[in-house]
Formats: sequence, C-alpha cells, structure tokens
Amino acid sequence: MEEFLLRTLERDYKRGRGQSQLTTAEDYQPSNSQPGDGDKDTIFLQRLHELRARHERRRSQAIASDPECGSYKSLIVENMKFDDGRWHTFQKVVNFSARTAREIRHSSGSCQLCELVWSVVDKCHDSVQDLNTCKVHVHLLINDESFRPEGVLIVLDGDEFQVAETLNLWPAEEADCHQIRSSHPSDSSSPEIWSIMSNCLSTCLNQHKACREDLEETWLPTRLIDVGVRSDPREPRVILSASIKTTEEHPPVDYLTLSHRWGTSRFATLKKSNVSDLERRIPAKGLSQTFRDAIRVCHQLCVRYLWIDSLCIIQDCPDDWSREASMMAKVYQNSFCTLAASEATKSHQGLFRKRDTTLFTPLRILYQSATRDPEQYICLYDSWLHSTEQAPLSKRGWVLQEHRLSPRTIHFATPMFWECRELIASEAEPAGIYPGGKHAWQSKKIQSPAAEHIDLLAQWDLAFTNFSECALTRPGDKLVAISGVARVIAAKLEDEYLGGIWRKNIAKGLLWKSTWTLDTRETSRPASYIAPSWSWSSIEGPVSSCWIGSGDLVRSFIDFIEAKVFPLAGDPFGQLEYGYLDVRGKIFVLPVNAIEELYERKPESPDPDVYSGSSSSTSENQEIFDISLDAPAQTDWISRKTYFLPVAEVENMWDPAEDCFQGLLIQKSINQWPFPFTGTPRMYERVGMGVARSGADASKVAEKISLWTHPPWPAEELEIFRLV
Repeated sequence: MEEFLLRTLERDYKRGRGQSQLTTAEDYQPSNSQPGDGDKDTIFLQRLHELRARHERRRSQAIASDPECGSYKSLIVENMKFDDGRWHTFQKVVNFSARTAREIRHSSGSCQLCELVWSVVDKCHDSVQDLNTCKVHVHLLINDESFRPEGVLIVLDGDEFQVAETLNLWPAEEADCHQIRSSHPSDSSSPEIWSIMSNCLSTCLNQHKACREDLEETWLPTRLIDVGVRSDPREPRVILSASIKTTEEHPPVDYLTLSHRWGTSRFATLKKSNVSDLERRIPAKGLSQTFRDAIRVCHQLCVRYLWIDSLCIIQDCPDDWSREASMMAKVYQNSFCTLAASEATKSHQGLFRKRDTTLFTPLRILYQSATRDPEQYICLYDSWLHSTEQAPLSKRGWVLQEHRLSPRTIHFATPMFWECRELIASEAEPAGIYPGGKHAWQSKKIQSPAAEHIDLLAQWDLAFTNFSECALTRPGDKLVAISGVARVIAAKLEDEYLGGIWRKNIAKGLLWKSTWTLDTRETSRPASYIAPSWSWSSIEGPVSSCWIGSGDLVRSFIDFIEAKVFPLAGDPFGQLEYGYLDVRGKIFVLPVNAIEELYERKPESPDPDVYSGSSSSTSENQEIFDISLDAPAQTDWISRKTYFLPVAEVENMWDPAEDCFQGLLIQKSINQWPFPFTGTPRMYERVGMGVARSGADASKVAEKISLWTHPPWPAEELEIFRLV
C-alpha cells in the first residue's frame, strides 16, 4: 500500500492539480500541519507518513469494511452482462450507494474494500480525469439459486465514459484449497515469483501433452542470439543456427522468443551494414532494458539462445524480411517459451518493475444476510484481461500470432501470469485461475482439433476478430501479420486460404460485420489494395465474425462456383494483388429510403451502440431487417444502387424463433481490375451486411427490401455474380 499511495500522490502532483486536490481532502491532512505550511516536499512527506501509519494500524485489525462507506438497499436485476461476454442472471444485487471517485480515495485509508475499489479506479486513471464527477457504483452480485455472493461489480460512470470491472468472490474454505496467495513481493523480479513460474514450467513440461504438439525438435530459426549460460555469461552475439551442432552428444537446443513493442526507444537492430559486427558481439549500449531483462530470464531458465525480431531479421533487406516473416509460425510454435513484455510501451521500460500489489492481494470480507449465517469470503480482482489482452503489448497487431502460436507464455504484467495450452495461472493463483470452475478463462492458444472442446474455425474467427482491433504501423502488413496463425489453421483444417476466409467454408467466411463504436475508430477501406471486399481483411478497424456466440448455419443460399487470389510475391498467406469470388444466388434491391431509415447516425447520442456500424432504427424495424456498413464514410448509397445478397439462414442458439437470413450488401464495381476475363459475370463489391428475421412476415420484410420473398427461390431467378 505504501508504494501505491506514493504512486498516487506523485501522479496527482505531476499532473499539476494534485496539490489543490490534496489540500481540500481532509483525510490527507496531517493533524499537526495546515496547507501551505513549509515547503511542498515537507508537506508531501508528512501526508505520506501519516497515511502509512494509518495503513499499518488498519492492517492489524480484522475488519472487512467500514459501515460508514455507504447504505445498502436491494433491487432486482435481470440478465446482467459482463465485458467478457458471459451472461449471469441474478435475483438480487446488494448495492452500495453511488459515491464519487474522490470519496472512494478518501475512505481507502481506513477501509480495505474501499482500498481495493480505489485500486480499480486508479487502474483506469486515463479515463478518470475528474475525481469529483466520476461516480463509482459498487454492486454485490447474488446468485439466484444458491443465494450466495458470486462477485462484486464496479462501474465507473463519467461524463464521457463508462467502465465495468469485476471482483471475484470465493467462500474462504474454497479459496484456501485453491492456494490463493495472501501476500506478494513489490518487485516482480523477486525469487519468490520465479519459483512460481518455474513450477508452472515444470508442470507443463512433465504433464501437458497438448503443449508438446506441433513441436519440431530439430527446427531452429535462421538466426538466434547466443547469450551464454548463467555460470558462464558472455557478451551476446547473433549466430546462424546452422552452426549449432545437434547430434546425439549435442541434443536439440531450446530457445526463448521475446514479444515486445519497439516504441520510440533507440536500440540495436540487425542491418546489412552491421551483420558481421553483431555476429561478433552486440554492444551493451545497443541492448534496451527489455533485451537485457530477457537475457536475464534466459539465464534464470537455463536457456542459452534467444530470438528477438529486431536482431534476428535483417531490417533493411526486403528479401530477408519476407523470408523470415513467412516462417513466423514455426519460430513461435517451436519456441521453448515466449516472454511477453505486456506492460512496456517502449523497449527501455524492461520486463520487471516495482509495483503496488493491492489490486491482486486477496481481501477477506464477511457476508451476512437475513437468511444465512455470517460467512467469510475471499475477494480478488480478476486481472487476466487487463494484464494480458488489454495490456499495451496486445494492441500491436504482430503480437497476436506471437501469443496464439507459442506453446507457453510468461506475461510480465501486474501480476505475473503463466499461460500454456492447458493452464492459466498467476503469482496470485499459482494452481490456476479458477481450475475447473465455471468462470475459468480458456487459453486462446491455437490447439489441435483432437481436443474435445477445440473448434478450429471458432479459433480462427476469434483470432481475426481480436486482430482487427490491433494497430499496425504499415496497413499493407495486415495479412502478413496474421499469416502464421493462418498457416497453422490451414494445415490443421486441410483447407485453402483465400485472403482471410476458407474455401470449404465460403458461406461462413463471408458473414462478418464492422463493430466500431464511439470508443473505437470508424471502420474504413485503405487507399491501397489489401484484399477483396468480401474479406474482413479489406477493412481497417474492428470487425467481428458473425459466428462468435451464434448458432449453426441452417442452409446456404449461394452456390460456390470459383474463388481465386493472386499473391503479390507468390505467398498465398501474404500480401495480395487481386482476388475474386464467383457465386450463384439471388439479389434484391435495397431502396435508398430504406437504407437512410435503417442507417440513421446520431453522433450526439451518449449511447455507443447507437452511433455504430450498425443501424439505429426502431426496435420494430430492427426485428425485421437490420444493416451494418463496412466503411460508412466511404459508402455512397445515394447515387449507387445497393443490393442485398442472401447468403445463409443462421439459427439463434438462444431462441429458435429468432433465426435469421444473413447476407451481403453489394454494389456494382466501378474499379478497374488487373485481370479482365472473357465472359466475366457482373462484378460487385461488398459494402456491408444485412440481417432479415426469417420468422417475420415476407410482406413486412418487403417494405425494406424491394420485391422480397422468402426462400427458396426458383432456379431461373438465380444469377452468377463475381464479388471482387
């Protein structure tokens, strides 16, 4: 807590407004001084000293919360949805009265629960700009069957944002069996933490069959960094892996991979001009702190070789870059373990750090209701998403395949996480996060379909959906940056890859939609060609597969005739020059007035779901027909006629009465394509997606889609179209 307070006060002070805030908060006033007495540093230290003393006194008391923190009342809540997409239904929620973020910070010095809540608020400090106006709502979530508490929902409600976070609850006896650790070192490089990570590694190597799949024991990247061993450290140098002897006397070697953000820091990179120099030695001044820490981990794990992209690929040689980029899948699949610099935005920030441990230190609380005797519970913040998938590193597009393909990853985050194909654990929960529990996080690492719960298409859908939310320095790298995952999926599916979708699953592959909101950038099509319009990869910005959380395809309305992509450099998984898809189906005209009504944009609305890539029509119209535009600002539906091409009927897994017809919004292509063909059918470009409710009366649907009739349609009404 001491470091947490120091960090909070320092941050406020540096913002230039912290001093005025502190002098108005009575809780932070030393009893023997007044604002303005002495110099600022003296006052700062006095306040910090008093808060530390109060913190120590409070730690010695076995109290769970301060009764003055807020009143309690009951309310009915149905179908509460968490950010992770899991649905829970609760009959009752015990609600703390809403308080400002400043009030929470004020009481964090005397109430352990408020301290934990404030840690969550502080974690979101980039959003919380005004502590006086940000409201903090705290809800205790009660299961409707067992009537036992299951979690604490914290909602931060500001003028222009809303953030929801979850604290998990376990009965104390379950938490004790689960080996939740009660204290943590403030330094993430502590031997105590490395003991936990080493135990996870040992368990994985000895017990996890899935983590050994797809391993080619003798395969090595073209280049590696030789860092020596702990007993014989030496200056690191770049070597050609072909020079490493692998015989019976010299068994195959292991290597670690580093996943990091380059940032704006200066560090050594491999170039044509310095290859021979770096093969002799990499100067210490050329190693960023992250690189030095990675070498330290190599010595800790007794692994002599390290792979870092900037030092193992010649950065100013396009041929070398293309060749090595095409082998990314093997580089990470065959890595002993990947080190993820999850929290570092620049290379000089390193892997290790001093940190406040409040957020992942368990808190014992006493729960008592009118119908149950007092019970002790353990309260712990669910750090997994924030520390990994929402961490700075995961916003970089190239990182997705580095994470998904590696059999093992150590996430250098707060707290530290271990992830392999069979286990997600942390320094707070070394036995695994919710092992066997209904809230268990599943690893997103690509796995063999031999496993009972593995669906390769679902893995791909989730991968490209997550990937679309990431940033790339060069938009032209889009297909290359996910090519490693695509190669692995293609081999396992035994299917042909077509610039983002799969030949054997054309209908499913076409059904994706843009998902931008006020909080994300609006989707658009880049100026330079990336992929055919029917591929999700042709869009810049967040998109989502329509099959995530959906039911199965009931029937297809298109006949697949032919598909072809033309790689720019001969690699079908890399950059494309052109591509087309020929299908037979039926199209319907979508009138301009229907599009305008369905796609009514309201930027003044505070609801991000209204100003989004989806229509914002009335609920009645949405039940009948709805649309989503791929690139709203670039779509001309006034002067260009828009059509609806039904692709498939899709079941609603929650309500069979809500099955729907999903299809593409298309317009005739006005672009010049490089490969004209004799007898080419009419060419169209995708501009969006439409959904019609299959249970609606056909005449009602026809009010939105001209001359609509429900399928099936006579063969003579079907036409052949080329989608480009």
